[in-house]
Amino acid sequence: MRKLVVLAALAVLAAPANAAAKEISAAKICGPSSCVTSTDKGALMQLMASSAPVSAPPGPAPYLKLTFQVTEPGHGLVGGWDAWFVPSAGILSTRGESGSPQWSTVDAKTVAFLKTAAATVDPFPAPRFTRVLYGTRPARDPNSYRVLFDSRWPVVFDSASDWKPITIVASAHNPWTDGLQLLYSPKGNVLWRGVDRFRVPSRIAANIEGRRSLAAAAPKPNRAWAWALGAAAVFGLAAAAVVRRRRA
Repeated sequence: MRKLVVLAALAVLAAPANAAAKEISAAKICGPSSCVTSTDKGALMQLMASSAPVSAPPGPAPYLKLTFQVTEPGHGLVGGWDAWFVPSAGILSTRGESGSPQWSTVDAKTVAFLKTAAATVDPFPAPRFTRVLYGTRPARDPNSYRVLFDSRWPVVFDSASDWKPITIVASAHNPWTDGLQLLYSPKGNVLWRGVDRFRVPSRIAANIEGRRSLAAAAPKPNRAWAWALGAAAVFGLAAAAVVRRRRA
């Protein structure tokens, strides 16, 4: 069962033994060149309480880094964790128990709080994919592989025995690819992204397998091979007809 880091932290803070002592005291919200810090404890607790997991992240977009701080009276700062916020989608990313990205929605009030708190902070730009490997071989047009994060693809539960890794190198650390495990099944046209599996459209599946740009049109059939196969079929039918006449 999937668990978000923020929800696990909420459970720890809400436990009777800890509730009176530890608390989320602040969140630092950062972009590439500046940060702001919010100490609105009520809004920060609401942020965690309203988190709900989603299977599909938004496509790569500008994002902010959040660092939550946990304090304890008499001890000061005793812990914390990082998360990422995508303002355009109103979605958070944390790291799951395996270290892979886990995505969650938050309520409208929390989205408004984060956007207001970060109003003076320029977000990190959407990451660019600079290198993609399908198995061990490089693919063309790496940045076109952003489509692998299309949230419209249907979730499936197919198993497979032919999983091949897809490795993505990005222009900067980001919540989409850092720690992510991507596997693809050529037989099933299934992408295993994080903890969920998705059916890949046939055009994109063909381009993945050919290590082509995922923005390319579907590959055209090889006419030479089609002619050769057609000729072979005709020859086979003619030979069968001759055999039948001889037996008659």
